Amino acid sequence: MDDVEDGVKYAIEQGWADKDNVAIYGASHGGYATLMGLIKTPDLYKAGVDYVGVSNIYTFFESFPEYWKP
Repeated sequence: MDDVEDGVKYAIEQGWADKDNVAIYGASHGGYATLMGLIKTPDLYKAGVDYVGVSNIYTFFESFPEYWKP
């Protein structure tokens, strides 16, 4: 998460992003990173979209079909 936050801050410092209008989006692991970004640094983002990110590891594992299990 530090790398993502540093990247956002760098983009703001360069004038590439408006510090008051930064959104975070991701799918799968990126979706997890989106959720973590919104929790860890809520003042950095105005909005976030999690697409198929893991938000609960227990329900994630429970959702595996039988043929995925050992």
